[in-house]
Amino acid sequence: MNETSHHSRAPETRVGGGPPRRLVNATAPIARALAGRRWVPLWALVRHRGRRSGTAYETPIAVVPTSDTSLVMIGLPWGATTNWARNVVAAGGASLRWK
Repeated sequence: MNETSHHSRAPETRVGGGPPRRLVNATAPIARALAGRRWVPLWALVRHRGRRSGTAYETPIAVVPTSDTSLVMIGLPWGATTNWARNVVAAGGASLRWK
């Protein structure tokens, strides 16, 4: 084989950060069913619009309550480059359904 006929494959990388797609697809129905319910205070739904499409989305997220009842902390375990986080920043805000 010469150099031009042999192609090595680069390891697969995820573009843009975020959780593995299979993990999201497997857990999303459960997280969505539990999010925003009074009896599951760890999960909430963030309602946002796609930054390009304008499509309305509801994304289940984990929240941490604070001593100020008007504030919650939202962790970004997959980073600030996840699509929902980028959509919220681009829109200048979103709504939250929690408890």
